[in-house]
Amino acid sequence: MIASWPRARTAGRPPARAAVRIFAIVAMATIGSCARDRPRGTPSVLREGDVARVGDMGIPAALVGSVARARGVGTRDALDALIEDALFATAARDPRLQGNDANGGARWAEIAALSRRAIERIRRDAHEQGPPSDDELATLTVVHAVVLRSTILSDGEAAGLANAIRDAVAGSADASDFEKRASGVPHPNARVVVQRLAPFGADGAMSEGGILDPAFVAAAFALRAPNETSPVVETSFGWHVLRLIERRVSEGETLKRRREDLAGAVTTLRERMAQRRVLDSWRARERVEVAGPAIALMATVRVESE
Repeated sequence: MIASWPRARTAGRPPARAAVRIFAIVAMATIGSCARDRPRGTPSVLREGDVARVGDMGIPAALVGSVARARGVGTRDALDALIEDALFATAARDPRLQGNDANGGARWAEIAALSRRAIERIRRDAHEQGPPSDDELATLTVVHAVVLRSTILSDGEAAGLANAIRDAVAGSADASDFEKRASGVPHPNARVVVQRLAPFGADGAMSEGGILDPAFVAAAFALRAPNETSPVVETSFGWHVLRLIERRVSEGETLKRRREDLAGAVTTLRERMAQRRVLDSWRARERVEVAGPAIALMATVRVESE
């Protein structure tokens, strides 16, 4: 068991995907002119130079490269951020995220403002919920299985294997049964890690040291009752299936101290969980396509600092 797999790449530093978000939102406006209308639900073909498409909007390899260069991140993180920003822009048309700013029929040229609107609305909602609740200050213990990213498996194959693990552990009685079933799923050409983690809170800090990936923490806190199992969750490390073992709430002075120390982390966690709900909802509605040779295409784009 290797406890470091679900950790963030650098303790105290936001994940790369979050780091490119602001730049990606602005950059998305530059590809508005590339979008072409087509009847919803009809097959599409990625245009030459595009590595992905969200709905009717293509994402060129050159744009991925410019985001990666500007923020000093990998092309995969830049592409993921651009896809998420496109989904947020689509979600911003939903009146529930617009508040009193409803504005239907947005043009693609307005995508940056739309994406920002959705994210800002989520941020306001997180702050308006007030101080952390006792439940948000809980310490969680989980067991998980992760299909690690690999140059051998495509993302689709890795996600498919994670879903097979999810199916296998669905009826497991406890953490030990979860581990046994997850480890028993055949995984040729894939590296799968199954492990229990030390307790952690809303900030992702584990009691034995180390910081967990923020997406992992958000998925864990979405689990309410012991033995509840998550859907497949993607992080920078791979595709995870989580099982909640325990959610423990402190008392007395310890709880008071956690309320003071974790106030900011809880607000950030609220934002991240709400963003994930929006993204998951709109991924189910919008066609998201990534070119088969996307990685190879992006590899031809220079990402060194200039």
